[in-house]
Amino acid sequence: MVGAALTVAVLALLIGAWAVDTGSAPDRVRRNVTIDARGVGSLSPAELDAAVAEVARGWDSVPVAVRTPGGSLDTTLGAVGVHLDEATVAAAARAVGRSEGFPASLLTWLGSLVRSREVPLSFRDDPDRGRATLAPLEQQNHKDPVEASLRSSRERIELVAATPGATIDVDAIRARALELARAGQRRITIEVGTVSLAPRFAASTAQELRDHAERLADQRLAITVGDKTVTTDARIIRPWITSAVSADGRSLEPRLDQTRIETDLPSLLGAVGAPPVQLAFAVDAEKKVTILEGRDGTRCCAPGSAARVQDALEQRIPTVTLDLTPVPPDHDRAWAEKLGIAMPVGSFTTPHLCCQPRVTNIHLFADTMRGRVIEPGQTLSLNAAVGQRTPEKGFVVDHAIVDGKYEDNVGGGVSQFAATTFNAAFFAGLDIPEYQMHSIFIDRYPYGREATISWEKPDLKIRNNSPFGILVWPTYTDTSLTVTLYSSPWAKGEQTNQTKSEIKPSVKDADWVCTKVVTERTRTFLGDNHTERDTFVAVYQPEEGKKC
Repeated sequence: MVGAALTVAVLALLIGAWAVDTGSAPDRVRRNVTIDARGVGSLSPAELDAAVAEVARGWDSVPVAVRTPGGSLDTTLGAVGVHLDEATVAAAARAVGRSEGFPASLLTWLGSLVRSREVPLSFRDDPDRGRATLAPLEQQNHKDPVEASLRSSRERIELVAATPGATIDVDAIRARALELARAGQRRITIEVGTVSLAPRFAASTAQELRDHAERLADQRLAITVGDKTVTTDARIIRPWITSAVSADGRSLEPRLDQTRIETDLPSLLGAVGAPPVQLAFAVDAEKKVTILEGRDGTRCCAPGSAARVQDALEQRIPTVTLDLTPVPPDHDRAWAEKLGIAMPVGSFTTPHLCCQPRVTNIHLFADTMRGRVIEPGQTLSLNAAVGQRTPEKGFVVDHAIVDGKYEDNVGGGVSQFAATTFNAAFFAGLDIPEYQMHSIFIDRYPYGREATISWEKPDLKIRNNSPFGILVWPTYTDTSLTVTLYSSPWAKGEQTNQTKSEIKPSVKDADWVCTKVVTERTRTFLGDNHTERDTFVAVYQPEEGKKC
């Protein structure tokens, strides 16, 4: 009887303790409840929410390493959009021990006196954040598929097969991160490969594309511009054909490349229209400079011509007429007037005998150079301006000094133009960055102040160091050549000194010497009258074949 009474008394005591413990704070978490091994028993609702938030922050910072063929990304679980579901976890913690009736709840309470009760973790997914974090990694691995296309030449149209693309599945990466978080992993590594991206269009569609392109090329189109007509055929049309996705996105279709058509039309049609008449300068007998206006020319083809050709081919119209487009001169009157070409600023004359073959060359060279303009800052090269002297251009054979000896040469004698131009530039105060004097002194030129020229070297170059344009205006008679440079006054040059010295030849036991001549020029710049000096060097051998 005593034992039974004692048992009843203990039971009553336990029930009373249970009733007091569970009824005294009905809104607090039950005894010995843990979340992620963190005790939250007996916490108030506010304290529980704070504890759960701290646990969530820990999970947000769990490191996640994603490894792909195109690169790696080290980030966190929160950044890939996997978060602890705080509301669900807190609710689960509050529900522990509250859903059972008596006596089950009493037994659960008794168990909580000796062991903890862990709340299962619940996670939620934030797709937008995860995709944003993984987007750079996706770009590193992404390769668009290449649709079938055409490779066209004059002889054939070939089908270039489609090739698949590749990418990574960012949603699969997020799903794996969520799975590993639910498994309780505190350091997550995810290795993924790429997945194939198939082309949109099947091989049969690609073959239809090629067949369509062949039909487009298999026609003749007569193209008329002005009074000229040419007829195309497949060899001309094929290179114009390319391909693209149709406007409705449902198929591949051939396209005509307007840029390629526009590029090909001038060569296809050849010489049509007329070149522009360029603006020019003229000098009269009183040395007055006038401007001769240029005029527009025409050429193939007017804007929109390629589109007309495309329309005719696509609609299988057999003829198309194109318009010429105007071509203005390179320069207008405003440009010419701005150059300030008004009067002679440097001139020089050299004599020559009448009627020799060399005179033909000198006059032809002068005619080619007449009217050339050296714009401010530009450099005139005589060789570049006239080009190689050839019989086809009208140049003839005469004597020229080659390697210290007289030889017959096509264009012989044109050095007189170089020597005359050198002196005109010398007195005009212009820069002469490249020159070479004759190796044998020729007495029709000033001693130590002249220049020679040959193809391709030596050359004579004149640099316009003034703010005005320089007009080159050669004139000639049967016995003389004059080169006059027209501009606005800027500087003037004069010879202020000349020295001579002997140079011994490198030939052993030579019985001759050469003469080095240094000529000094003083330039006076008219704006502020300051002066500058430069020098020019000649080395003259005593006679033909005796070099130093």
